[in-house]
Amino acid sequence: MKKIFALALVLCMIFALTASAYADFAPTGPVSMIVSYKAGSGTDNTARILAKYAEKYVGQTIVIENVEGGSGSIGWSQLADADKDGQTIGFINLPNFSSSIVNEMGTYTVESFAPICNHVTETSIVIVRAADDRFPDLKALVDYGKANQGGKDELKASTNGPQASNHIGAQAFANSAEFMYIDIPQGGTADQLLSLRGAEADFAVVKLADIAGQESEYKILGVFNTERLPELPDVPTLGELGYYPDWLGSSRCIVAPAGVSEDVVKFYEAAFKAAMEDPDYIAAAEQAGSTNLSAFQAATVKHEAGEAETYETDVVVVGAGGAGLAAAAQATQDGNSVIILEKNAEMGGNTLVSGGQYQSVMPYLVWDPADPDAETGVYAHNGETYNKVKSVQGCINELKMILNWSEE
Repeated sequence: MKKIFALALVLCMIFALTASAYADFAPTGPVSMIVSYKAGSGTDNTARILAKYAEKYVGQTIVIENVEGGSGSIGWSQLADADKDGQTIGFINLPNFSSSIVNEMGTYTVESFAPICNHVTETSIVIVRAADDRFPDLKALVDYGKANQGGKDELKASTNGPQASNHIGAQAFANSAEFMYIDIPQGGTADQLLSLRGAEADFAVVKLADIAGQESEYKILGVFNTERLPELPDVPTLGELGYYPDWLGSSRCIVAPAGVSEDVVKFYEAAFKAAMEDPDYIAAAEQAGSTNLSAFQAATVKHEAGEAETYETDVVVVGAGGAGLAAAAQATQDGNSVIILEKNAEMGGNTLVSGGQYQSVMPYLVWDPADPDAETGVYAHNGETYNKVKSVQGCINELKMILNWSEE
């Protein structure tokens, strides 16, 4: 585990400062950037602000593709298997990436990726709910954990998944402080924080960016660093109190699938280096707090509207998710002209990233909790009875076909 983590970290920190301008490669269309966590996660937020300013140097639109699940392994598997043409890159997160290899959660290895650069490194912190007066400080949390160890009030910690970064942090804290806790694993940091806010758990280990914009809801009791953080001068390090003495956190690195040409790597090295040194990006990053990650999720990106344009249509559909596309298709089949408004760079909404699980906009066809054994349902508009359908995994190729049809 340590060897894999060290090797992966070294690979991610490679940054070719001498890369010539843009080498002998340039993407020929929109670049897909795979983020292995849900929209709104810390990785997603940092990726989006970087992508906005990197597009000027890449020369193409950068489309964030959220492929969540499996503590990141699903997205990393897709990234490893992507075409080697330089049109797909993505983020890997340490130490989650290393843990997924050790646990054989995917078929990839360190050698499955070509490192481009490291983007951010963030420090872990210990938090509790702001209103929880049982824990005014870290020592009180540890004392409570020891006093209730093995009992009905044993400490509970929400984590972002087995052996993911925040689970590793909770384990390092508990081991160094010599108390036991009950792990409540979640599918990611957003769900981890929801579990803590809902009082399902007593404490959590997260990164500073994870609670940006929500600071009033939590108390930060300690930081995993060798010295206090400048932005948290009143919060002690764990080492000050005799617990875990070293730095602990995570890094977010940009990679391409192994097998891309050296020109592809050099191109993106130079492009992201230029983007991260761009005064506009630096100003936005400082405003967002990405240099210390304390307020990154609270950041907003301002967009200026272009000149107004006028269109005439029979129907306007707001939102190009599964329901919106279905409504637009029906309206088109009924002979209407249709305009669909969508703020994202791709259509399909959460249906597109659901793994093929189709959603029904016809409640009479799906399971009804009020009548769980019913096999038929009545369509209110025509009084006809239809057989209910079982929820099944749709075929990704069929979903792509539907989306391609809708574009036509």
